[in-house]
Amino acid sequence: MSGNSGEPRGRTNSGATILLVDDNEDLREITAMLLSNLGYEVVVAESGAAAIKLLEEEKSACDLLIVDFAMPEMSGLQLTARVRSRRPDLKVLIMTGYADDPAFQAKLRGEALIKKPFTADQLRATLAQLLTAAAQPRVPNGDGGS
Repeated sequence: MSGNSGEPRGRTNSGATILLVDDNEDLREITAMLLSNLGYEVVVAESGAAAIKLLEEEKSACDLLIVDFAMPEMSGLQLTARVRSRRPDLKVLIMTGYADDPAFQAKLRGEALIKKPFTADQLRATLAQLLTAAAQPRVPNGDGGS
């Protein structure tokens, strides 16, 4: 069965684990399905508090945090700040409809963005770029010796 049903054009088969946080159940389910179809392991949380609890339980199992910007009680940026205080190396992708707003952009601290609504291909490309950057080894300063 094939055809163009809006599914992504290829699986990443990366094996990366993504924590997806969105208070909107429908968007959370659709995005989780897209991520799963791309080959990622997906853990979902409906709030910032639930995400923090999962991260504390799972410790280092999460490779990337995808979070909605506008959530009640704890915004995506507030969640990101709390998570980064414990896991400064964790890659973060913020989903938002406010990406073009200068006031929103001024609040960012280096987080990657994807503008809602996004396509499966846009999500795939953004994640590939983020996770590839995370996987590149750091090159030490100097010649490294022998």
